[in-house]
Amino acid sequence: MQRIEHVKDQLLLHSGDVTDAQRVARIINDVCPHHVYNLADQDHVGKSRDNPALAVQVTYGGAANILEACYQKCSR
Repeated sequence: MQRIEHVKDQLLLHSGDVTDAQRVARIINDVCPHHVYNLADQDHVGKSRDNPALAVQVTYGGAANILEACYQKCSR
């Protein structure tokens, strides 16, 4: 949070796990954002190497969940 202290009043932050498609969809539906920034990723190379399936699930699966939720929201 220290890194975004200077802009935190301009942001609406939500907690969740990008690998949880239902949670992602709920947030997208509740907020109906104009912009979405996905910064989710494995932040430690060693952990990514130790558990590559999780790294793929977070990096690619998480992005797919966000895109699908946005698509479902916009296609109504």
